[in-house]
Amino acid sequence: MIKNIVLLIFIVITNLTFNQNFEGQVIYKTTMENPNPEMFTDSIFKERILKPALGEQGFILQKYFYKGNKFMSETSTGLENGFEVYSPDKKKVYAWKENTKVAIVKKTNEHSEIDAFIKFIETSEIDTILNIPCKKILVESKMGTTELWYNSNYLKIDPEDYSEFKLDHKNLIFEKYGCLPFRVKAAMFCIEVIDFKSMEVSEDKFEIPEFESEIEQ
Repeated sequence: MIKNIVLLIFIVITNLTFNQNFEGQVIYKTTMENPNPEMFTDSIFKERILKPALGEQGFILQKYFYKGNKFMSETSTGLENGFEVYSPDKKKVYAWKENTKVAIVKKTNEHSEIDAFIKFIETSEIDTILNIPCKKILVESKMGTTELWYNSNYLKIDPEDYSEFKLDHKNLIFEKYGCLPFRVKAAMFCIEVIDFKSMEVSEDKFEIPEFESEIEQ
């Protein structure tokens, strides 16, 4: 009887954990791969490409905070820091550098036909990221193919919260898989989760400051 009660409690806790949409912090690390090792050795690529763009750090760190239909990120390249906030009401993403009053603004309810979505391609590949088995899928668009690894039991997102977020095909990805990716590979970039934790996120995180000018892209 006691064993059955313990088992029932375990099942309930597990279901609550897996069914709850993610609120908390996710840290992504972005690295750049040498696109042409026959032309550039890795050391030359690091000195001529990586250092001027990313400093000695050599990679980008993005600390994301998610809460319902909102997200923001704090970015560090080693040379400068920046921020990004998504406003679901305005359907725009605002990005700006630290200590500046100029924002780059992108509409999220539209996506260029130049990079129109074509299809998802399922694969049998599995990789382990942070001790979590992740399945690889391909996102094919007119501009190329992006590799994406996910585990739909983690970092869950309600597709309804991003149903109009067409930028980068996010609405389609969330609708089909219902979670944030653990790894994204596109061209020479690899973006991978290096840490995440569930936590309560204050609404203050998503406040957008006053800007002297906004540049729409």
